[in-house]
Amino acid sequence: MMTDLRSLFGILNAMEGWLYERGYAGIDPFDGLAACRLPSALRARPRTRQLVVQAVKRSPLDLRPLLGVRPRRLAKAAGLISSGYAQLEAAGWKGPARERGTGLLDWLLVHRTRFCDARAWGYEFDVQTRWAFYRSGTPNIIVTTFVARALLDWYERTGDERYLRAAVDAGGYVQDTLRIECAAGACYCYVPGVTTLIHNANALAAGFLARLGGLTGNQHLLECGLAAAYATLAFQDEQGLWPYGEAPNLRWIDGFHTAYTVGGLYDVWRATGDEAVWASVQTGMNAYLERLFTDDGVPMNTTVSLYPIDTHSAASAIDLLVRAREADDRCWGRALGVARWTIAQQYDPTGYFFYQQTRSYTNRIPYVRWSQAHMFAALASLAAATRQ
Repeated sequence: MMTDLRSLFGILNAMEGWLYERGYAGIDPFDGLAACRLPSALRARPRTRQLVVQAVKRSPLDLRPLLGVRPRRLAKAAGLISSGYAQLEAAGWKGPARERGTGLLDWLLVHRTRFCDARAWGYEFDVQTRWAFYRSGTPNIIVTTFVARALLDWYERTGDERYLRAAVDAGGYVQDTLRIECAAGACYCYVPGVTTLIHNANALAAGFLARLGGLTGNQHLLECGLAAAYATLAFQDEQGLWPYGEAPNLRWIDGFHTAYTVGGLYDVWRATGDEAVWASVQTGMNAYLERLFTDDGVPMNTTVSLYPIDTHSAASAIDLLVRAREADDRCWGRALGVARWTIAQQYDPTGYFFYQQTRSYTNRIPYVRWSQAHMFAALASLAAATRQ
């Protein structure tokens, strides 16, 4: 079990070796529609597409070899792992953090999407959700902001203007293509053409634009990030949390999307110092700690359900609690507790984390974006903070 920086580095070394050995490539819980052996009839309607995605995602046995889904390097995973390397360098890791972290950025600059806009990134497989269908390569706000975070992380460490220019281009894409109007004002949508307000997506966009504006001295970007943050603030409930989205079928509240939302708002506060945003972050953090963890500190799936206990939720919790630990005195202790619990319960010593635990079984499939990349970045952030 992790007790100090040395043992944490031991786990990070194993994870880094596992990822590097595979060229940072892997499979994803939601990549079922990438199957080359899928009958065309199953691709024809939203309902059948959703059934395929959920069947592949929920199976404790990996159906991908049968369906013809191949492992691949995913842009979001590459961005997260690159950010993890930046944190490892800050933590004093003796490995080639800069070489490998910036190498992933260089790959990302070459592999920006060509489907809609060459300034941004998207998923490498077709996606069917409750609220939209979009094709492989369609740039979206989630992938773009996590990649942009890595670009800015390494720009701050190296001063390499290429990374700042790429982040500025991504900010231009967000502004030009994803800006919409909702009942609470200007905000940002998930993918082009879909106007449903998804709070974690909007908050991540707001945080990215505000951080970019602060680094470049662009007051307009700071104002846009703050305006989008205020749009999400308007929907914070009486207990301090947000539903996934503003549609009748999107009213659940889950752990990792809440972490994204609070984290995005925290980035806006860091860049602007806005008092209303800070008050919302503090209220949101308190509600997150109170309503999305068990009494023992285990990260819950939603406010009403513990299961499935998901590595992605644990990693998102560690990342948020370390980054925004001044928001609540409990954050640091909770971050350590989540890390210890997840390592004890969901870590394989060969260097990877299981997908999730359900009530009846543990799904041990290692997913590079969903589990590995998020946990690598989160534990690296914890290591950097532990060294401070």
